[in-house]
Amino acid sequence: MISVVARNGQSGKTVPLLLKATAYPSDSYHSENNEIISAMSRVRQEVGNDHLWVIDRGGDHSRLWKHWLKHEYQVLVRVTKQRHWLWRNHALNAQAIAKQLPCKHQCSMRRGGGDKVKFGMTTVRIASAPDQPLTMIVIRHGRKEPMVLVSTRRAYGRRQGMALIHAYMDRWAVEEGYRFSKQGFGLEGVMARKLSTIKNLVAMMLLAWSFLVEQEPYACELKERGKADKLKSSRAKKKRRETPKSPRFPYYTILKGWQILFAQGKNAIAHWLRKPKQPTPQKQPTLPGLLLPTVWE
Repeated sequence: MISVVARNGQSGKTVPLLLKATAYPSDSYHSENNEIISAMSRVRQEVGNDHLWVIDRGGDHSRLWKHWLKHEYQVLVRVTKQRHWLWRNHALNAQAIAKQLPCKHQCSMRRGGGDKVKFGMTTVRIASAPDQPLTMIVIRHGRKEPMVLVSTRRAYGRRQGMALIHAYMDRWAVEEGYRFSKQGFGLEGVMARKLSTIKNLVAMMLLAWSFLVEQEPYACELKERGKADKLKSSRAKKKRRETPKSPRFPYYTILKGWQILFAQGKNAIAHWLRKPKQPTPQKQPTLPGLLLPTVWE
C-alpha cells in the first residue's frame, strides 16, 4: 500500500490524496523507489510544489534523494545510518554527526505543548550532490539514539527548526489513515485473491473516505450519533476518561453515525433492495379435454 495524506498543521485536518495497492511481481510494479516517485509525481501535478513532503526512514534511499534534488522537491526525511553525509570536511553517518553536534535549542515535541526536547541544527551535503546544502536536525528525546531529520528546506533559527520537528510528528496522520482504512472500512477482512479486485476495493474505499472529508462540515448530527453509540459501552466510557479528546480525526464517529442512520432506515429502503418474489406455478394434473386453472403460490 502506498498512501499520500495531507495534514493541515494549524487545523489538524487530515485529507487523503492517494491510496494505491501494488504487489510484486506484477506488470505495473518495477521497484519500491519507482512506486514512491510515481505517487509523488502524480500528487505534485495536482497540488504543486509548495508543500513539504514528510517521509519516514523507509524513504532514505540514494535514488530518491537524487530525484528529489534534481526536481527541487521540499522533503523532510528521518535518516538512518546507511549513508555518509558531508559535514565539516568529513564524511560521517547520521549518528556520528549527532554525537558531536551540540543541541542548543529546546521545544515541545508536538504541536500544542507536551514534553520538551533539545535539538540542534547544522548544514550537511550528500555525496552525489555536494553543491546543494541540506538542513540536518538532531533531536535528543531521552532514548538511546537521537532522532535525525534531514530536509531540503533550509532552517536558520529555532522557530524554523521547531516547525520541521512538528511537521515530522504530523506524519502520524498517515498511520491514522492506515488504521482508519483497516478498522473503519474493514480492509483487512477482504478475502479477494486477484490484485485487480483489491485495487478496485481500495479505490472505492478512498472515494468513500473522500466523501466523509467533503461532508465533515455538515456532519454534526452524524458525529453526535456516533458519540452516543460509543457511550453505550462502559468500556468505551472508561477509555474516553483515560485518553484525551482528539477532534483532529473525527471520521470514526462520522462513519459510525452513517452506519446507525442506515440501520434505522432499513425498513424504509428494504423494498428497494429486495427483489420481488417470482411466482412459481404448481404442477397440476391434466385430463384429456379438460384445462385446469394454474395455482400460484
